[in-house]
Amino acid sequence: MSFFGVLFSLAESAGLLGLILAAYTNALRRVDKRPRLRTLACGILFGGGAVLSMLAPIQIIPGVLIDARSIMLGLAAPFGGIPAAVLAGAVAGAYRYFWSGGIGALAGTAGVMLCSLAGIVFVLMFRRSLGRLRTGHFLVLGIMASSQVLSVFLLPSWADAIHTFSTAALPLAIMTTGGILLFGTMLSRERERIDSIHALRTSEARHRAIFDTAVDAITIIDHQGRLVAFNPAAERMFGYAAADVIGQNVGILMPEPGRSAHDGHLARYLATGEQRIIGVGREVQGRRRDGSVFPLDLSIAEWESGDGQRHFTGIMRDISERKRTAAELQRAKDAAEAASQAKSEFLAGLSHELRSPLNAIIGFADMTRNEVSGPLGDPSYREWANDICDSGQHLLELINEILDHAKAEAGKLALQEEDVDLLKAVDFCTRMLEPRAKRAGLSLSAAVEAEARFIRGDEKRLRQILLNLISNAVKYTPSGGKVDIMVDLDAFGGLVLSVVDTGIGVAEDNLSRMFESFWRADDAGARDVEGTGLGLPLTRRLVELHGGTIQLSSVVGSGTTATVRFPRDRVVRRPSRQSAHPGAVRPLDILLVEDDALIRVAAMSTLEDQGHRVTGAANANEALVVLRGEQPIDLLFSDIVMPPGMNGAELARLAQRLRPGLAILLTSGFAGHAVANEDGTDRGYAMIAKPYSGAELNRKIQAAIQEGAGESRPERSSRSAADATEFRPGQPMPATYGAIL
Repeated sequence: MSFFGVLFSLAESAGLLGLILAAYTNALRRVDKRPRLRTLACGILFGGGAVLSMLAPIQIIPGVLIDARSIMLGLAAPFGGIPAAVLAGAVAGAYRYFWSGGIGALAGTAGVMLCSLAGIVFVLMFRRSLGRLRTGHFLVLGIMASSQVLSVFLLPSWADAIHTFSTAALPLAIMTTGGILLFGTMLSRERERIDSIHALRTSEARHRAIFDTAVDAITIIDHQGRLVAFNPAAERMFGYAAADVIGQNVGILMPEPGRSAHDGHLARYLATGEQRIIGVGREVQGRRRDGSVFPLDLSIAEWESGDGQRHFTGIMRDISERKRTAAELQRAKDAAEAASQAKSEFLAGLSHELRSPLNAIIGFADMTRNEVSGPLGDPSYREWANDICDSGQHLLELINEILDHAKAEAGKLALQEEDVDLLKAVDFCTRMLEPRAKRAGLSLSAAVEAEARFIRGDEKRLRQILLNLISNAVKYTPSGGKVDIMVDLDAFGGLVLSVVDTGIGVAEDNLSRMFESFWRADDAGARDVEGTGLGLPLTRRLVELHGGTIQLSSVVGSGTTATVRFPRDRVVRRPSRQSAHPGAVRPLDILLVEDDALIRVAAMSTLEDQGHRVTGAANANEALVVLRGEQPIDLLFSDIVMPPGMNGAELARLAQRLRPGLAILLTSGFAGHAVANEDGTDRGYAMIAKPYSGAELNRKIQAAIQEGAGESRPERSSRSAADATEFRPGQPMPATYGAIL
């Protein structure tokens, strides 16, 4: 065949490929959503293309023909799927074997099968990349499809097979690889284009559905402020039909002055990019077709169309109903607050009016039972006077609770803060309630730790908290029970006040309601107990005014624990009462280590009276925790003889290693400090013998501080008789010392 004949044959094959491409595009558009029909169409399409290519072969040399069947069959699997490749191979193979026939029928049919198999293997190899095939993929597929040339070895004559392979293998491989590369790229791009069209149509349909069914009004304007879209919700909201407003300025939907200013705002934004409302929701005013103005929530988004034009989408919601509801709620809230204020003021006034005559009743009843003006004669009068006093006192407590509750609700409950001695407050409350506890057959006990004795607060209100909690415990504890009051510091330095009783307890379901005003538990054991249901709510308010919290825990039949916690900054040390001791030293931070609790409390009291800040420790372990911490310490004042473990002398040596320059003062009640000498404390530590007076302690502290600063010669532990008085075990101590044991 001449050169021009080859070109003509190639043009025929190219035209055939173009026809297949057009048919494939049409098939994708029509049956893409029907997988089975799509597979059938692609199988027939690629199989038919292979048959048509066999009808127009290209003669390379006399007796050697090639065609484009391998291109069609190789691309069937990647673009139609494996079933389509099988169908295409079956169609082309049947044509070659049964229709064309000839001595090369078997070899030709085998070549068809090899091309289809190459496409199937390619799909299995690159299954994850089928949606984005590139040049490299098609080169691999072309080489695999070129394997069809091996089918020539199925020719009857071995000589014919060798001759055909040697002359046709290279042209066939070039044609197959090049055709698959070209045609495959075209098919891939066409499929991507069709997929993009489908995706665009899907997106458009989805957005159209959202646009048409949204309950919020949606409008779109162009860069000139003209409306280009107006959804049905906007039609209902503004009263305009979409056809009436499309193309008009969006200002038609705005009242003045926003209507006139809108175009200027839009132009300034387009020129400067200064954002004021883009991407930010805000409340604006809208104008309906009838001229009525209503409030809107508006949010705006900007986007750019394919031609580069900027557009703005606005989403609007009519908030007229929400505004009306909010206004009604505010009016109702104001009315409720006014009613509550009026109620509180009425209760406050009523309580004051009731207390005046009640005070007179209680006062005269008390005078009567005490027979101030002379004997009553009949003992019954005294009993009646007692009853009047008790009933009047109970009524006064109820009135006080109502008054304080009214003050709290009116926001008029204020604190008069001072340093409060909780030991005295607890003692006062227990003495007040002790008669009631004795009549009920209860034991009442209290324990206040020295470190937690003082607190900054309102003494009257703190006593009220104690009275309410202890009174409740007494009320709900049956005869034979007990009520314990404990005050201590927690691990964080906060103050913890606990009132523990062995009473009837409270059901777990009712614990959360115990602080509700006027609510009282309906348990069988609680029905007969008098009360207003205001004690605990008022107590919680008083605790919260002090910055604290209150918590109840209870087990039915076992008792209840009320725990009040005050913050660390409310805990104060005992108020300093500076004495005019001669030679008094400056206030110091002193770590006192004493295993005897009574002596420790007495020594702390003496030191605090002198103005020092004292931290107590019961043994060396507790002292080491403080020494290894960040708390400032000027002086270690330690007993030498302590429980088994580290003694005072050993603690002093370790303390000076932990804190170089720390002043040391040791004390002991043994004669001549014999124990100290045995422990090797002849290192120059200042010593003081028990018992000691406050003045002597002050002098020794001054000497210890001077030793720590290196201002004087260290005082040795072996002291003269003039320097210390010796006491031996069993020897009575002189009363002249006012001794601290």
